[in-house]
Amino acid sequence: LWGGGPATWTALLTSLFVHAGWLHLLANLLFLLLFGPWVERRVGGLPFLLGCLTVGAATALGHAALHPDSPDVLVGASGTVAGVLGAFLLFFPRARITALYPALLFLPLRLPAWLALGCWAVTQWLAARGADTSPGEADTVVLAHQAHLLAFGLGLLLARLHHRRARTTPPRDAAATGKARGGVPGNGALE
Repeated sequence: LWGGGPATWTALLTSLFVHAGWLHLLANLLFLLLFGPWVERRVGGLPFLLGCLTVGAATALGHAALHPDSPDVLVGASGTVAGVLGAFLLFFPRARITALYPALLFLPLRLPAWLALGCWAVTQWLAARGADTSPGEADTVVLAHQAHLLAFGLGLLLARLHHRRARTTPPRDAAATGKARGGVPGNGALE
């Protein structure tokens, strides 16, 4: 990225659409399907699209800045999805999320978003720190965890900026949800 010409900079966006395999692609699509519509409904279609592209490109740029000499390639929309998770957390902190946790033998737990996504962020942070101390292949893994954390923070920041701007405008989605702007539709559950 740093040594190439202007054409290299297109990689900031094109890398979002290339994945390391079908499982990588399906995992990103699943999380985008679960959390994306909620955030999109809150901010609108075009701002959602622009926000996703901005967070994805900024994540790739952050990866390049943190690891300028790395031969590893950052691909996929995981950073973009992590940004959507950050925005979801800010907009819907009390939404109930049913999740399966491998450490608990895939026991389904129903938790508020602030706890479920907070645990996800802590897990990413611990994985990044643990991979820092391991030589070899773990160096590749730490890059992804750092990118996820960067994107999560950017998603929180963009959502906060939108939230500030939206306070001065009347609610657009009250009729669609039956609640005030930002309310969780239905029974408040996300599964």
